[in-house]
Amino acid sequence: MTDEELIARLRSGLIGVDVDKQSADRIEALQKALKDQSSVSDRLAEQLATCEKYRDAYAECDRIGTQAVRDLEAKLAKAVGLLGKSLVKEKRDLSSTLYEEISDFIEEIAEIKGESHE
Repeated sequence: MTDEELIARLRSGLIGVDVDKQSADRIEALQKALKDQSSVSDRLAEQLATCEKYRDAYAECDRIGTQAVRDLEAKLAKAVGLLGKSLVKEKRDLSSTLYEEISDFIEEIAEIKGESHE
């Protein structure tokens, strides 16, 4: 018997023992379905909360990683700049081979950074 048929029989006034039992069975089935649905909803809410925690943690890791890269780039730029200044100041005291090797190193670093270093 469908829900519609049960409702029609109950409204028609033809209530009997059989209809009462079917009504009770239907109500119990609907209550169980509602409880099962509520349980599923609770599990989904827990899973969503866990996913949101992971999302936030990954976002924080990304932020920290980005800042670390920026900090390292700044330190590298400072080191290359200081090395270049030192090289220019000490050029007269260096052998030509050592000067050329250091100059090549500075040029390679500048290329990595996308700059031209003269």
